[in-house]
Amino acid sequence: AVLDVFNEEPLPSSHRFWPHPQVYVTSHTSAPTNIEAAVRVFAQNLERFLKNQPLLHVVDFAKGY
Repeated sequence: AVLDVFNEEPLPSSHRFWPHPQVYVTSHTSAPTNIEAAVRVFAQNLERFLKNQPLLHVVDFAKGY
């Protein structure tokens, strides 16, 4: 199994999944980050922030993500 999301995060270092030979635990990332795209979004949001405009791709903590 490849597992990415848990009720408790980070998963405790003593959890039985870490040493299990048939379990692969990821760091709650479903895909690698494209650095160029991330920098582009950051630059756009910095420009918008400095102009007091709404930011793009805002996290909605009320939705749980």
